[in-house]
Amino acid sequence: MVKLFDKDVFISLQDTFLTVYKVGNMSKMTALNKKFEQAVVFFDSIHDYQNQINALHYLGRTSLALSKPSEAYHSFVFADSLYQYHKIRDNKLKHSIDYYKVYSKVQHTKKLHFDETVAVYEKYKTKPRDEYVFALSEEYLARVYIDSAYYDKAIFNLQNAIQYFEKEGFNLSASIAYSVLGVAYDGKEDIENSLQAYKKSVAIGEQLKEPNYSVLASNSYNIGLMYQDRLGNAVKAIDYLHKAVDYDKASEAQQSYLVDDYTSLAAAYLAKYDFNNAKIYAELALSIAKEKLPDTEFYRKAIAYFTLSTVHADNNEVVEALDFAQKGYDLIIKNTPEKHRYVCNANLHLGNVHLKNKDTLNAITYFKKTAQIAKEIKRGVFEVQANKQLINLSREPQEVRTFFSRQDALFSEKFEDAFKYKMENELQKLSFYERNKDTFHSKLTYANLSKLIKKENFYAEIAIQLKAYEIAIFNNNSFTLKKEVQSFIKLVINSKNKYQNPSNKVFFSNQLKEPIAKVLQIVYYHFKKTNDKDYLQLAYQLIEVNKNTVLLEGLQYVSFKNVTGIPKEIFEKEEALQEKINNNYQYIHYYKNSSKANQDSIRKLFHKQLTYEKEYATFLLDVEEKYPNYANAKKLNVIQDYSNFVKNKIQDDEVVLLYFIDGTIWYRLLLSQKEVRLEQFKTGKEVLKKTLQLQENIKQRKTIASLSKELANMIAPKLEPNIKRITVIADDFLNIIPFEILQVKDQFLFEKVAVRYAGSVQLLNKQMEMMLSNTNTDWVGFAPQYVTAELPNNEREVEAVQEIIGGKAYVKTSASKENFIAESSQNGIIHLATHTELNQLNPMFNQMRFSNTTKNNSLTAAEVYNLKIPAHLAVLSSCNTGFGKLEKSEGLMSMSRSFTYAGVSSTVMSMWKVPDKETSEIMVYFYNNLTLGKPKDEALQLAKLEYLEKQQDEDLKHPYYWAGFIVAGNVEALPVAKSYWIYVVFSTLVLSLGIFFYVKKKRF
Repeated sequence: MVKLFDKDVFISLQDTFLTVYKVGNMSKMTALNKKFEQAVVFFDSIHDYQNQINALHYLGRTSLALSKPSEAYHSFVFADSLYQYHKIRDNKLKHSIDYYKVYSKVQHTKKLHFDETVAVYEKYKTKPRDEYVFALSEEYLARVYIDSAYYDKAIFNLQNAIQYFEKEGFNLSASIAYSVLGVAYDGKEDIENSLQAYKKSVAIGEQLKEPNYSVLASNSYNIGLMYQDRLGNAVKAIDYLHKAVDYDKASEAQQSYLVDDYTSLAAAYLAKYDFNNAKIYAELALSIAKEKLPDTEFYRKAIAYFTLSTVHADNNEVVEALDFAQKGYDLIIKNTPEKHRYVCNANLHLGNVHLKNKDTLNAITYFKKTAQIAKEIKRGVFEVQANKQLINLSREPQEVRTFFSRQDALFSEKFEDAFKYKMENELQKLSFYERNKDTFHSKLTYANLSKLIKKENFYAEIAIQLKAYEIAIFNNNSFTLKKEVQSFIKLVINSKNKYQNPSNKVFFSNQLKEPIAKVLQIVYYHFKKTNDKDYLQLAYQLIEVNKNTVLLEGLQYVSFKNVTGIPKEIFEKEEALQEKINNNYQYIHYYKNSSKANQDSIRKLFHKQLTYEKEYATFLLDVEEKYPNYANAKKLNVIQDYSNFVKNKIQDDEVVLLYFIDGTIWYRLLLSQKEVRLEQFKTGKEVLKKTLQLQENIKQRKTIASLSKELANMIAPKLEPNIKRITVIADDFLNIIPFEILQVKDQFLFEKVAVRYAGSVQLLNKQMEMMLSNTNTDWVGFAPQYVTAELPNNEREVEAVQEIIGGKAYVKTSASKENFIAESSQNGIIHLATHTELNQLNPMFNQMRFSNTTKNNSLTAAEVYNLKIPAHLAVLSSCNTGFGKLEKSEGLMSMSRSFTYAGVSSTVMSMWKVPDKETSEIMVYFYNNLTLGKPKDEALQLAKLEYLEKQQDEDLKHPYYWAGFIVAGNVEALPVAKSYWIYVVFSTLVLSLGIFFYVKKKRF
């Protein structure tokens, strides 16, 4: 024992302890703890009380380092009592005991003990002391000051502590102190100094022999949060937040820290328009928060609710968003005093969701509460965000100017480097000045915003908006204007091409309607002023640039695979990765709604999804580097002018109508061999109202005559007598009604012309090209049998069509999902007489139901997207196959859309819950017309006319029964194979003989 604990050995142990805080090898702390415990016993046995007290004090310090505050506190109390009892005189030792006794008491009791902490610090400011312990006490007192919002005092103490730590080489302590300094500067909303302090802490911490992962995690998280919330740099935020996750996992951190990491990652991905990752991280955060966090962690739970609410709100899922936001709000209001930053955050979130729900009055109330409380407690970050929304909602110019003055003061005082907030504020000013025709301030603000965006060049959506304002402000020179509009269109295309995931591309594209509309308005003005046809071309490109581009990319990719020399293995690998992603995504969806679901299993599926997404992203980067042509095949290209399309794809008796709707103002562009006509209207609100009324009257089977005429007068152009076909490229809410039912001069439009639909001119052009290389006209039909919700006529429908056109018919149990998948790539015409179910929350889970031969009998849209279906025609003879969630950029996210993406060049689909019997009749008439060589739109037109002609029941002549089916895409007549002609001739001969014998029999 003597050999173990003579004075030299004891001094060596103390030196080793201090070295730990210099180089960071904390793994030695457990062994040191045991050594000091033995030292206490040893020095007690030889009555060396001073060393016993010192050993007790080091035992307490090692216990604290091992997160044992109760044991530590009792060691310090015992050491202090012995010190006083034996009347020891050692100021350095006494200082250390006094400091650690209070510090361990705070950790043990979970109470602040502010007065005792300050008293110890003040006592030793002028007395002999342990300099290292005094620096530690300055660092700890700074934390106390931060909790009481005394940030300047905290910063002063921390700077003193850091100076000592760095001078003496206590790197671990310096890393921790810099971390606390970052928090103090953050409290002052001094972004630049806060960020520097956090980064300095990370830089020191990463060089330690054994990095303190909890400190590294905390700093990485705070840096990520700073980039996301203050600087608006989502890319850098995501990098640091992922580091925080890795460090927290390495340190086996509390679940609460992972909740913080995941909520912040969700917000950062959302800011980057990566909706998929945002939703996964938000779901992960809430799952952990609800199951793992105690009630005392109410704020973290609330933030998890708010984050998922924001994800739903940004995806226009307002009901779900309101539910989550209210739960988070209630948690905070229940547990927090009114004048608190938590309450600011709660009011801000609830205000944002009410605004998404178009509940302006409630939104204003919550934003005003946020701004008021934030101003009182000096939390500028919340006031800035609340003011931003109040500016958007205000209709009083003087009130807006007052808000701008307040925002400028806040930016000057606290947010000089908050580029995101400043850009958003300057963009609001630009909008305000332009609206109020204040050219001087518009140009000044534009210049300020241009400087800001050059500093941070990753804000695609702001860059697009800025370009739109530039065109609006500086539009006098015709030549320059045309070049700038072309530059704007290229910027939109390049920005969209950065998104590989189709869902994320849709999410981003939805944000672009407003700036495109702004530029289109300028172009229209100059067209009317000059009659320069160049402006017509630019208007066409602006209308096209954001229409159904995800579908277009899908078809480009399908075409490219047939002609490129890229190795087959590359395509196969990509398809396998996409299949893994989609399959796991479906597992998550179904498992979450299963009675057997548990949160741990769901979280595992989420993590698997993140792994697959990362794997796919890495694959795409690798392919882009090795095979640039492959990567470019899926990207949008600069839009060609309409001349070639008009010349080569539009017949003399045809017009194409393109619509673009932006609130009150909307446009119609007519393309025909005879003319190209661009018109602007300011009746958007009235058109919306009539459209919704017409849709509702159809579903309720009410009279539509008056509404139909009124809407036709608003949206349908006057047509030349020779026009026999209209191609409708609708926009926004015009996608929800069939134009066939518009009444012109007491006739439905379809009685005069055949009507077809397309997602865009580019998409239609691609669909027409695809059909040229495909001569397969084999038909396959499916009519499943259902236990509940029967379709009594679907089997008869499929068998009747088979009699007309030949091919294979799968009915009853043979109409399975497996058989459909096997046949989908082998036939030129596919007919599905099934049940369809819409999922308005997630269109990828729209589904068609097949026979119950296996547990999974549903074919989802997500699965169809991954199939290859090079068919001429898919007839989706089912309810709502042409309806779904309405997106600003892509239109209706319907089941039909997934078939187009898979390679089908034309689809027949339904706009509502079509009646079974009448559907079957119309389908038989439709196929009869196809066999006569009619184009698909004309075949459907004639089928509807035949239905009305033969229908005796006037009630069943209501458009509800016959107008639901429309045709989209390439409507050219089906190519006819030799075998098909043999079948038709033979069928016609048999049918003729049958009629002959039937007539003969009747006569005799």
